[in-house]
Amino acid sequence: MNSTSASLGDDGGRHLAMLGVDCLELVGHGLIFNVHRARLDGSETVVIRSPRHRWHPTGLHTYLDTNLFLKQETVMTAHARAHGIPSPEMYIDWSAGEPAGFSVAEYVPHDGSPLPSSELGRVMGRIHTLPLPATSLVEQGDRTADDVVLHRLVDQARSIQDLAEVPFELDENVLRERLEGWEPGRSILHMDLRDVNLLTRGGELIAVIDWGNVMIGDPALEWARMEEFGVVNDEFIQGYTTIRPRPSAPDAVWLLYRLDTAVMLAAIHFQFSLGEREGHAHLERARQLRDQLLSR
Repeated sequence: MNSTSASLGDDGGRHLAMLGVDCLELVGHGLIFNVHRARLDGSETVVIRSPRHRWHPTGLHTYLDTNLFLKQETVMTAHARAHGIPSPEMYIDWSAGEPAGFSVAEYVPHDGSPLPSSELGRVMGRIHTLPLPATSLVEQGDRTADDVVLHRLVDQARSIQDLAEVPFELDENVLRERLEGWEPGRSILHMDLRDVNLLTRGGELIAVIDWGNVMIGDPALEWARMEEFGVVNDEFIQGYTTIRPRPSAPDAVWLLYRLDTAVMLAAIHFQFSLGEREGHAHLERARQLRDQLLSR
């Protein structure tokens, strides 16, 4: 067991050894998890996911247990796989571990080749048609997606003000007025369909990973996020609409949903020191969307 397994803790390292997992190699990480490649029983290559820290900040003074995110990843990956979304097979879930857990999953060889926009649209459409999971989501709990969005907009705005030392306020009551009369749908939303979470080989999708941001909400929320990511084009729309109709929402709702993504991008840049210049660029975009929304 080499030093790359340090985030697993001594207890996690011993447990992996007992399971026949060795030769850990750190191959990547996100904001929440470290990702290791390893061997199982001396032969099969597997992927180990373990929290980088036990508690993950979601706002200025709010944190969530990363072991719960680990459990959610295991449950949602198995759910997607069971309903036809290409996903790795989950072998071991040790999300109750202390001080932090881990999971062991199938290693999916991939080459990082570009995924056609039409296929990205199709996979998002397929995710939006999945049956809802019989589990509570870590960040959402029993709340509606819109309640989550409103709360985190205000909380992340406070975080931005504190960390970037610039004025940026959002009033939850004012934002809620923009949702009056809106009756959102309920679909599974992945909410992080970026290249890093879409494993490809030869330009074909072979696995969707990382369900840490998953929500149950209106498809328009994820559409707004993809628009802010800049990936929606004619081919994307064509791919999505071969699966289900393009979602619609009032202009104010659409702006609020796009604001959620812009504020999120600004907040994580300041919270995790990903780049001050980029953080301020996302903040300026958030200000533009906020001003458009409040003028409605």
